[in-house]
Parts: sequence; structure tokens; C-alpha cells
Amino acid sequence: MKKNYFLRILSALLLIGCIIFIFHNSLQPGVVSEAKSEGTTGFLRKILGVVMSKFLEDDHYVRKLAHVFEFAVLGILAMVNIKVWNVVKRQYYIGGLCFGVLIGAIDETIQLFVPGRSGMFTDVLIDFSGFVVGFFLCLMLSLWYNKSQCAKKST
Repeated sequence: MKKNYFLRILSALLLIGCIIFIFHNSLQPGVVSEAKSEGTTGFLRKILGVVMSKFLEDDHYVRKLAHVFEFAVLGILAMVNIKVWNVVKRQYYIGGLCFGVLIGAIDETIQLFVPGRSGMFTDVLIDFSGFVVGFFLCLMLSLWYNKSQCAKKST
């Protein structure tokens, strides 16, 4: 019982922390955000070299991939919370997906009020696509794990 309670609290705190991280990044002025993106792009150029040089000509793709990655982590944490809190009915999965759209919309709305930033509908779609990838990746792993556990019990 205590282990289950601990996992529930931990998963909820990680989810809240991820949302705070996403919103904190959106509150960064355009100049700060651009400097971080350029630094990350330079770092990736050093690591990936010539292989990805065309892809890394500017930091646009790095920014979009950062959105996808942040929201994939959020999707994973949302699914973990659904599983840990034992709310695995179909409507909770739909609610989880709506949660992903909502956080993406709030994230882009925040950027409308930050100097040098802009909130765009296409970015909400990018955010949501990252969320869906993480959400369904975690769901598929969960289903695979449950199936393997059932197979072990039947043998």
C-alpha cells in the first residue's frame, strides 16, 4: 500500500514538474530562448558533424524537436499517472489526450505575452504530436508488459 501511495505521489509530482518546466521555457524572452537554441544547435553540430549539417543550418528544427521531446516526456508521464492511479477506462485515455492539447494550447498562449515570442497554432499541433508519441509509446509498452505477464502466469 505504501509503495503504491509513494508511486502515485511521485508520478503526480513528476507530471507537475514537467508542466512547470514547459511553461518556464515558454516564459523565457525571445532573446534568451534563441540563445539557448543556438547553443544547443552548436553542440549538436559538434556531435553530429557533417551528417546533419544541412538539418542544423539554423536552430528552427532544434526548437521544434525540443517541443516534440518536452511533450513526449509529458505524454509518458500522463500515461504513467493514468496507470499508477488505476484510471484505465477508455474515457481516461481520451481525457489524457485532451490534457495534452490543453497544455500545448496554454503553452502557446503564454508565448503570446512574452517579448520576442509568438504563439502559433502549428506549434500546438507539434506539441500535441510529441505528446501523442510519448503517450502511445508508454501505452504500447504497458500493453506489451501486461501481455507478457499474463503469458508467464499461464505457463
